[in-house]
Amino acid sequence: MNKTKFLSIFLPLCLLPLLLAKLALHFGWFEGGTVSKGEWLSEEIFVLPALEAHEKVWRLAVVPAEQCKQQCEQALHTVQQLFIGLGRKQVQVQPVLLADGSAEAVLQQFPVFQRQTPAPADAVAIQNYIVIVDVQGLVLLRYPLPDADHAPADIARDIRTDLLKLMNYDRIRV
Repeated sequence: MNKTKFLSIFLPLCLLPLLLAKLALHFGWFEGGTVSKGEWLSEEIFVLPALEAHEKVWRLAVVPAEQCKQQCEQALHTVQQLFIGLGRKQVQVQPVLLADGSAEAVLQQFPVFQRQTPAPADAVAIQNYIVIVDVQGLVLLRYPLPDADHAPADIARDIRTDLLKLMNYDRIRV
């Protein structure tokens, strides 16, 4: 086989995957961004104070709309079970209840953080959700509170998957 014949076969074979990838992106055949189980927020919402430089803790916050009722209690129980299931990674996670002044912690080991006053206008986007908050106090992902449509075990599994990925790829204070 001579050099020209080799190049006439080799180049199209190299360019074909690139052309197919471009066509897939152009026509929308590829759906990107479906790796995480939770819903990413479109705006930045800071709900908790930033941590000190030596602390490297992710926070799982339950954000009830008003006082903690049965659905909120189920969410707190789900987060508690998820926290226990983290095992040795518990030192990197802190479960919290983000509530206004009238709410009380249902489970004693949950620290209660007061909502910022005045609350950010877009904080309504995280009410009645379980959220993952980074060390700077920024809400990253949100998950619906467990109810008839969303089983607690499924939500806990989704949160655990995303939280472990975030902790593995965290490079903020390394």
